[in-house]
Amino acid sequence: MAHVEESPKEEGPIGLQLIIGVGIGVVLAAAVATALTVARGRASKHDGPAASASAMAASSGQSGPASASGPTITISDPDSVTTVEITRPKEPTIKLERKDAKWRVTAPIDAAADSDGVQALLTATKTWSLGAAVPPGEADKAFAEERVHVVFRRGSGAPVDVSIGGENAVSPKLRIQGQPATYDIAGFPKVLLAKDLSDWRDHMMVRLEPDAVERILIENAHGTFELTKSAQGWRGGRSAATADFDPARAAELLVAIKSLDALGFGEATADTGLDKPTLFGGQIRVFKKGSTDAVQIAFGKAAKGGRYASVSGNPDVFVVSGWVADWAMADASKFSRK
Repeated sequence: MAHVEESPKEEGPIGLQLIIGVGIGVVLAAAVATALTVARGRASKHDGPAASASAMAASSGQSGPASASGPTITISDPDSVTTVEITRPKEPTIKLERKDAKWRVTAPIDAAADSDGVQALLTATKTWSLGAAVPPGEADKAFAEERVHVVFRRGSGAPVDVSIGGENAVSPKLRIQGQPATYDIAGFPKVLLAKDLSDWRDHMMVRLEPDAVERILIENAHGTFELTKSAQGWRGGRSAATADFDPARAAELLVAIKSLDALGFGEATADTGLDKPTLFGGQIRVFKKGSTDAVQIAFGKAAKGGRYASVSGNPDVFVVSGWVADWAMADASKFSRK
């Protein structure tokens, strides 16, 4: 077997590699002028769809079902990819671009992307394995409605352009732009078929080190609650300074917000109430040791699945769970011993 791949020193197509059976290719090349008619006749009489698939694959320069391992398609250097375009049926194209080592969604909106998710997709291309070429009738049925279309670009280099079809996610089929064959595919990240725009966005809101926090202010319609930490531990101040204040409540609050991720995102036209969080929800301000700057998390009106929220330094409108929002909307009893 010969492994044909792009040299990293040359500019050209983006790492598209096809593993083909050299021995089979040589035999076919030598025999095609004298035996093509006979081979087609035998395939039609004895070999059925499998032979037809082999003939189609051979004519397109790909190895067919007779190959021990089948052809493969990979992106040889995922880190060289600068743009990924994903189009699902009846939805606008999602464009992801690498900017300063970070990924952003640049279409149909502009927002931070889930960099880990994009990297996982690029890494997964290393395991894509094309199996047998699919007979034309089955291929047409699989692509009656394309499930997802993905284009990987590297600067000005030629793109890797693939389409995924299939009546279900269990047995997807793949086509490579510019090639006539349709293939079975293994190792394809099937989650890609279900991910929408929201799934490609960055859900991270807050990351805190609880040991570095020394003061928390909560403001809502019930008043202002102040929690401060000293060598003796957490204590309540202002409205939280009740006789039965429980220091464990401060630790529970930090557990709720130290690694806060959104459940989803608010629409640009949504009535969020975030312009007046202390009226419609509440806000939490967290101060680190020796700092006067706070991480501020604002909570607004109720949203589907939770509550609208925002965090200082981030223009996005998030949706978070009601359990987290309850801390921002609490009264004094939230900080009392149970």
